[in-house]
Order: sequence, then C-alpha cells, then structure tokens
Amino acid sequence: MEPADRENPAVMRKIFIALGFAGVLLTAGAVLLGIMTLRRKEMQYQNDPAVAASWIVGARKGGNPSLFAPTLWQKYLNKTGLKFLYSPPAVQSRYSGTNGSLELWLGYQSHLKGHPLLVCHRVGRTAFVDDMGQDYHGFLDVHGHIIGIFLPGYDHAAHRLTCILHWMPQEADENSRVSLPMLYTISLTPPKRKLPSAAQLSQSAVQTEDGMTVHVWDVRLSNLQYGGYLQGQRTLSFSLHVMGGELAGSNMIAETAAKAPAGAYSSQVTDPYGIVMNLPHTFFTPMFSLTSPGVVHEGDGTVWTVPVDSAGKSTDACTFHLPMQPTAGGAPVWFSLTVRVRQNEDV
Repeated sequence: MEPADRENPAVMRKIFIALGFAGVLLTAGAVLLGIMTLRRKEMQYQNDPAVAASWIVGARKGGNPSLFAPTLWQKYLNKTGLKFLYSPPAVQSRYSGTNGSLELWLGYQSHLKGHPLLVCHRVGRTAFVDDMGQDYHGFLDVHGHIIGIFLPGYDHAAHRLTCILHWMPQEADENSRVSLPMLYTISLTPPKRKLPSAAQLSQSAVQTEDGMTVHVWDVRLSNLQYGGYLQGQRTLSFSLHVMGGELAGSNMIAETAAKAPAGAYSSQVTDPYGIVMNLPHTFFTPMFSLTSPGVVHEGDGTVWTVPVDSAGKSTDACTFHLPMQPTAGGAPVWFSLTVRVRQNEDV
C-alpha cells in the first residue's frame, strides 16, 4: 500500500470493510465446522471407506416408534448431501410393542459400486447389550436408506444400550465385502421404581374381590431365549388359582379350549417400573405336561407361562393385572397382585 493510499479515507474504509468481511467469513466457517463436528459426534458418524458410512438418525421409544418428516429446509440439506445436517424422511415402524419398546434408526451411504442398497447385521450372537452385560435380540426394519433395529424390550434399570453391527449389500454373495464393525450407543434414563424392594414382598399374593379370590405364587423368570419376535426374549411362569370366578382376559388361553375367551379385556404383567412386559401379540397359556396328558398343576392351581421382553436382572418383582369374571355373573373385575420373582430359573 502506497503512503498516499494510507492517507486516503475512502481507500482505508474499503480495506477495513474487506477485512471485516473476511473476518465474518472466517467466523462463519469456524462456526459451521464446529456444527459439523458436533453434529457428527451426536449422530455417531462412522465410515469404512471400502464399504459404507453410517450414522444414527434417531432412537424412538414406545409401542409404534416412527420418524417424522423433515422441513423443506432440511429436505434441501438432504438433497445437497450435507449429511451432518441430515434429517430423515417420515418412516413408520413395521413392528408394534409396548411403552417399554425401542427402535434404533440408522442412515447409511454405500461406497460399493453397483450396490447402493445395504443392510446391517449383528456381529455377535445378539445385536444389543446393556451396561449390565445383558444381551437382547434386535429385529431389522428396512426402509431403503433408513434401517431400524427394533428392540421389543429391555431391562429398564439399564443406563446404556450398545449395538454392534456391520454392513453389507442387500443382495450379498460369498464374495461381497463386509464393513468393519460399527458401534452405536444409546443413553438411557431409568424410570423411577414403583414397586417395593423384593425383600419387602412375598413369593405369594392373594386378593379377594366381589366374592372371588385369586391366588398367584411361585413366579419364575427364565434366562434369555434365542427365539424370534413372536416368542419373546424370556418366559415368565407362575401358578394361579381362582375361586368364585373364571378368567376373563382375552389374551389368556383357557385350559379346556384352544382359543382365547371372548372379551375386550387383556391381561398384563408389569415390571418394577410399571412397564408392560408382555407384548400385545402374545398370550398367557397353561403349561402342558411333557410326561402326561393335560396341563401342569401345582397344588390347587395351574402353572401358566407368558413370553416377556422388558425383563432382566432388575426384574425381582412384578404385578399381574388380571380381569376375572364372577361365577354369579356381572362385569369382569380387575385384580392386581404383586409378587417376588425368582430369577434365572428353567421354565
């Protein structure tokens, strides 16, 4: 800059404006870079250059987890490929559960030529494990470039869930490349416990209402079962005896018939946090003997089983919510019986 220019106010004004504009651009760039870094960290963005990049789109709890539609501005960002500001399309889960269910939604970008659509699979025996070392099955929910992993239930004393997956082409063969394992974590806030401690509870509960008496005892929770979505992750068994009435739950299969009794009432079992453990599609069924015809009896009662999902080490007690039909007639009456649960028993 010439000395004359330094004494020219107009030139100096232009210089200061240019410097100010450059400073604004640098600041904006730094802010944008910071947003990108934080957003990628929040989304747990991971990349295997040979196979795929993936990130968490969201984690939704509840019976029908879904993702919501993005705004017009988010749609533009998606279209331009700014994945750090990515927003998913509207997606509805193909699964249904309870207030204790969860679905982890993942987005991905394939790096495989000729294979734009990928799928993820568990690396170990199960997809999920919590911070108490308990395993859980996850079930795939594929929606194009958005893939959900549905978890029917988990131990609600857990503070964290970890999901380990690897990616591969949807139409894979023995020569298809598989990504390095990718790890995703979900932070959880355990709900407040609603039941007393197990030490304060009995292994038997009796309740009398409207001339009916219901007795529940010997409740046992099985170990993890490696079955399908309809089978539940564990089995809860219990002995039940009813006097002066009969079962009215539409999801309880009667001992003498191979179908659920008619009615709009549905029996439930809840964990120590008040969360329903049996899924809507499951049934309470009497346990049939492997050595003799008929069902298994214990004392005056019948042994029942029900598949459950929201259960684990903290399930040391539960509450049965059972509708009963009085023998004398009238509307069904609800019974709520809370008992201690025996853990890790063969059911």
